Amino acid sequence: MRAFEVLRKGLADAYQSAKGRRGITWNEYGKKWGGEFVELVRAVLPLATKLAEKISGRPLRIPRQGTHALGKYLDMHTDAPKKK
Repeated sequence: MRAFEVLRKGLADAYQSAKGRRGITWNEYGKKWGGEFVELVRAVLPLATKLAEKISGRPLRIPRQGTHALGKYLDMHTDAPKKK
């Protein structure tokens, strides 16, 4: 998942520089991950997946373990301080 990690880090740096926050939230009521940064990553993934396969001939590996894998992965690997 090295390519995905590079994508995640680049998007996180750009998002945090522009917004000054993480943009990742857990909705306890809906039991799901969300936030502007998670939405950004989900919006970019289809294009990134196509480009990765076209350039490298291999699919882009992304977190797919369980319903909330992507949001949880982004939460665990995004460096900015969490909001209290």
